[in-house]
Amino acid sequence: AEMQIVPDGIKKGYLMEIDFNIIPNRIENIKSDLLDIIKKKVKSIYRENVMRAYREVGKMKANTPMGLMNRIETYQPGYYGPRGAIIIAETLRRIFIDSKILTVTLASPQTPMEYLQEVLIPEVGVRLIQEDYHGISVEEARIIMKQSVYFGEYVHNDEN
Repeated sequence: AEMQIVPDGIKKGYLMEIDFNIIPNRIENIKSDLLDIIKKKVKSIYRENVMRAYREVGKMKANTPMGLMNRIETYQPGYYGPRGAIIIAETLRRIFIDSKILTVTLASPQTPMEYLQEVLIPEVGVRLIQEDYHGISVEEARIIMKQSVYFGEYVHNDEN
């Protein structure tokens, strides 16, 4: 499978080279979008997915290892891979949690860290992919993000 993942990804335009150093600045540039999501002025499909899982099986069951595994692909930032996910998470933590912007109340019923991982990371991933592809639709970016997870895990894992 690995033999196909990279060539297929390149054909689809997934990035082999990512400037990981500028990701924090790129996130700063979309901070107001993310604030609107946190303050519930703008809907997040990722937040809705979490809330649906909570309604369907309850918070405890949704947050078991199996419950999380069922949703994990939906909040991976696509071809940015684990390395991108770590940088995105650290940046979001600094901007929204260390600064006390993302409060327990705003994140509820999730913890601020769960909210960061399951809502904000994928929201950032979609926006970064939209920028990379020069303004494609949110739907197109979501599809690319979902389809490029394995490429990201292979090409941009955190060992590189």
